[in-house]
Amino acid sequence: MAGLLVSLNFALSADGKAATREPGPSGFASSADHQRLLDLRAPADALLVGHATLRADSMSMNLASRPDLAAARETRRKPPHPARIVLTRHPDSADLADLAAKPGGPVHLLSPVKLPSPPAGISCHRIDTTRADADPQADPLAGALTALATAKKWDHIHCEGGPTLARRLLACGLVGRLHLTITHHLFGGGTSHTLTGPGWLPPFQASSRWTTTERVIRENEIFLTLQRSN
Repeated sequence: MAGLLVSLNFALSADGKAATREPGPSGFASSADHQRLLDLRAPADALLVGHATLRADSMSMNLASRPDLAAARETRRKPPHPARIVLTRHPDSADLADLAAKPGGPVHLLSPVKLPSPPAGISCHRIDTTRADADPQADPLAGALTALATAKKWDHIHCEGGPTLARRLLACGLVGRLHLTITHHLFGGGTSHTLTGPGWLPPFQASSRWTTTERVIRENEIFLTLQRSN
């Protein structure tokens, strides 16, 4: 879809790790980072997250704690909360039903697997893997995501993780803007997750250049915004 902006928000340790050696809830950033996360959600038409991150962080994917941001969206003739997209290879009805029961935008499931009995309030979208079978370099996520954005007339999808999903989006060239929080932690670990994926995967090959458009230091953290320049 021409004009679609996919942005990516991530907190990283000072040595570039997205989690410790044992992946778990991402609770190592500050309260300032959490407020920035909400500020970054507000302009988006939809929020995207991987199923593992949704479960680990017990995410609601809404603006319920910032009614000012929800109200500002409504003044721009947008719904008070962005839509919510969950990507998974193994749909879990209980997790999806729990998300749909929380305040927020409509919930969309993206999966190559058909969910026999979707919970109420869940829209299911099948990822077609046929092309990927013919071309191992093609990622069917790109086509599925752009098709959904086109159907819903979305201009901006904002992704909040996790690392495996971030790697896929970066590898297929969908990400146009990066929002990074660099914290004052050192995690170490050769297999620890990074922005470009788990450490046990082959080296990330999709090189790209980025321009820093924002840099703010707050509560011992560095907030960066980078725009893709090639």
